[in-house]
Amino acid sequence: MEEKNDFGRRLRLFSIGLVLGSVVVYFTVFKNRNIYKSPSEVIKEKLLKYPATVTPEAKESMDSLNLQPSSIKSIIEDGDIEFGNSEVHKKPCPEYFFRNTNPAFPVDYICFSLCDSTSQLLRIGSKPIPR
Repeated sequence: MEEKNDFGRRLRLFSIGLVLGSVVVYFTVFKNRNIYKSPSEVIKEKLLKYPATVTPEAKESMDSLNLQPSSIKSIIEDGDIEFGNSEVHKKPCPEYFFRNTNPAFPVDYICFSLCDSTSQLLRIGSKPIPR
């Protein structure tokens, strides 16, 4: 009878240690990871996080279409990245085309260049994306 009780006690202690160890590993190793992000979500997050500069061509388009920086931010958040039209392997800074899905803005697409710690608004188009 003594052996059965001893095994149960060991099993409970092992289970408690396993749970506590799993919690510690989760919060130390995996705390900043989000494994459920898609590539487009990662790109959008980087564009919104990094400081952005605007090319003269894009600034001219923004002025002619009466777009504010908040409008560009909204297009990035709600828009779809067209990877087929983007130059994702361009060195040193890949270019990404965003298709506008919000009918409130008179823009069909915007093009961003994303470098290590900066981004640049290259073009704003009110016509369909050139293929």
